Amino acid sequence: MSDTHDLDWPITDSRVVGEFSAFAVRRQTARSPRDSSIQHFDVVERPDCVQAVAHAPDGRLILVEQYRHGVRRVSLEFP
Repeated sequence: MSDTHDLDWPITDSRVVGEFSAFAVRRQTARSPRDSSIQHFDVVERPDCVQAVAHAPDGRLILVEQYRHGVRRVSLEFP
């Protein structure tokens, strides 16, 4: 994984914009650590869940690095 996984995106505003039976939506505004621009994120908050993952016949899995604002870091995940 690249060395960007610990980038700090300071949150400047955070508020719940929707509450539903299975999840809530939080709108956050954060400052980019790269260029200080203000970015907007909608974060889905929900209880634990599962994900089904297909794999190639030889057993290999394909993963990507993706910034996820909900956890505020780059994570390794399924596409």
